[in-house]
Amino acid sequence: MAQSISLSSVPFDDYNFANMKVIGQDTGGFFLLQSNLPMELSRDRVGFRNRKYKIAYYNFNLAPVWNKPVEPSPEQASVETVTFAQQKILVTSAAFLKSENALKIYCRWINNKGAEIKNQSAGTFHLSGNDHDKLKIVVSANQLLIGILVTDYIHENLQIQHLIITDSSFSLIKEKSLQIPYGEKKFSTEEIALSDNGDFCLIGIRSMKIDGSKRRRSEDFLMYSCTVADTSFRQHVLGDSSIEVTSASISFDNLNSRLLCSGFYADNKTSTGAGIVYGYIEMKKPDKFHFFSTSIDNQTQMKILGERFRGHDIGIINYPIQKLILRNDGGVVLIAEAFYSTDYSYYDYFSQSYTRSIEYHYNNIVAVSINSDGSIHWLNVIRKNQTSTDDGGSFSSFCPVVTDKSFIMIYNSDISRSSDIITATVSANGEQNETSAIKTSNNLLLYSRSGKQISENEVIVPCISRKKLMLAKITF
Repeated sequence: MAQSISLSSVPFDDYNFANMKVIGQDTGGFFLLQSNLPMELSRDRVGFRNRKYKIAYYNFNLAPVWNKPVEPSPEQASVETVTFAQQKILVTSAAFLKSENALKIYCRWINNKGAEIKNQSAGTFHLSGNDHDKLKIVVSANQLLIGILVTDYIHENLQIQHLIITDSSFSLIKEKSLQIPYGEKKFSTEEIALSDNGDFCLIGIRSMKIDGSKRRRSEDFLMYSCTVADTSFRQHVLGDSSIEVTSASISFDNLNSRLLCSGFYADNKTSTGAGIVYGYIEMKKPDKFHFFSTSIDNQTQMKILGERFRGHDIGIINYPIQKLILRNDGGVVLIAEAFYSTDYSYYDYFSQSYTRSIEYHYNNIVAVSINSDGSIHWLNVIRKNQTSTDDGGSFSSFCPVVTDKSFIMIYNSDISRSSDIITATVSANGEQNETSAIKTSNNLLLYSRSGKQISENEVIVPCISRKKLMLAKITF
């Protein structure tokens, strides 16, 4: 596979907005989202005004065209989400109305000229509790529907999920609410999905104290779904007494009118048993949740973990799902990556104080093709080992590229100045065709997770080159 890499001619000079991500493209260029804080910051809440955003637009030669700050509109609101749809930037803001204990939502588009379009109210959430989460937003695959969700924490045994669904002009289509009988510490929403028809799904982790134990907790996954016509949600538990689902992801298969769910499980009856789970709901017959589990034999598990982690307390539970790729026949390709972090403290004699450090580990990538009956079509492992300290794992993980014939992963071979840029390819039939290094003399380190595929054979990725913050275009 022939490969080339080109760099932007002008480095970034505003390091106050050094956290960045390529979020979308149109026919003339691509949009770069920048922030003063990490994109995945867990402390974000509604009204978190310390976060600032900028949007930049570049042509495909990596030349800047314009950039502008993303200001709240109206002024009393705060910017909640910035995403991409319909070849434009979608900005969602929220204003808290204290006298009404309500949250008013505003949406607007920003086009490739930097002009703001259709700034208007999309609806109002009337809250019952005294605390609420940052907004979550989801766009349907055809990009015609927008779902906006806020979690309203009532007390330790109740939270309410408020949902509005609008069209691309921000006109209200549906408004729904879901009562979940668990407070903030007992249930956390992990992912939401919206179909082209307006069907909605939410999946999250339920965490409960184990009787007789002060610290230990049991965890499982709950899924809540509703069709566009439903007035209430259906609850589905992933797993049973014999298996514990350790990671799960959801997606709507609009071609086959199904809600799909897939992930990994650990066997509760043995210390080594593990496998994959796959489930689906026919949205025309939404009452039945078809759920399957398929074990992974010990030899394959050792292949997944690798020699380095045999005998360690690291297994399938350390493989969060990164992506679900839908197959036309109702199956999925599940992409997961080994991740864990360790923290430690040491005494610094110079400062005469204890210093705490966090070590981030991003290791093997697993690709599993799963048939529509839950059986495994093929499984492949891409071996890598990325370790860094106190950087949030910024240069770790990978940038995905999906083509008709293969799935390509781009990543740094390690986190050092002498790192190579690696491309690993898995074909549609599961064969690992190629793992090769892209030759460069620029001492590049990619912010792999911040990159995006912009065409069948091109990817744009922020990077560090000779201590300068740049953009890189990789062509296959």
